[in-house]
Amino acid sequence: MVVTEIAVTQTDCPHIDTSRKFENTYILIMNTQLIEGRQKMFSIFYSLDKVELDKALTYFSRNRRVASFSLLSKKNGIATAFYETRATSMFLRLGITGFRIHPVVVHRGIEKWFFISSGQEGPTASHINDKFTTVVSLKNMTQEQFFLEYPSVFYELHALKIINNLSDVDMMLFKAATDGGFFSWPRKKSLTGLSKDLNLPKSTLSYHVRMIEQKMANMLAEQLRI
Repeated sequence: MVVTEIAVTQTDCPHIDTSRKFENTYILIMNTQLIEGRQKMFSIFYSLDKVELDKALTYFSRNRRVASFSLLSKKNGIATAFYETRATSMFLRLGITGFRIHPVVVHRGIEKWFFISSGQEGPTASHINDKFTTVVSLKNMTQEQFFLEYPSVFYELHALKIINNLSDVDMMLFKAATDGGFFSWPRKKSLTGLSKDLNLPKSTLSYHVRMIEQKMANMLAEQLRI
């Protein structure tokens, strides 16, 4: 058994097509079921830009390779959906020799797989590349490497949970504070300077910043079970 990390771009994949057009949108493919050449799928779509997310969902659902699109939920910049797609060339060929581990992360036109081969050798770029598929990177991994690198996929999911607990005002102020260097060390922008930039009373801004920090701290404490 061999574990391989594969990053590809594909012309027959609606996820890659959508993420290439909407660069701030991530797609996490959480589950896939292959039935007669079609993939039934459940995925999470998210973006810090909620307007872009709406456009990405509309664009994706209208893709000619997508059918039976059903939006399950949408809150702030996060959405979940069930749908069907035509199975891609890569999925059909690799499915014979092993299986991919979910979630699969798609962003800016690149789809990243962790793939387990049933044989003694992992897939090669020459085995994957065809008129639809181009390998961007490929590496076989030891069990130790997989143990260290695979959990990074779930960082996206933890980030989703934090983002979903921030209001529009929280997100606007957090972005302004981050861009302005308020959280840098040494601090590039003081609370006074930030309040002037945003035309907000210092006391009001301080309250919002503390609330944002509290929400993030509570989320981290929950994850660590503190």
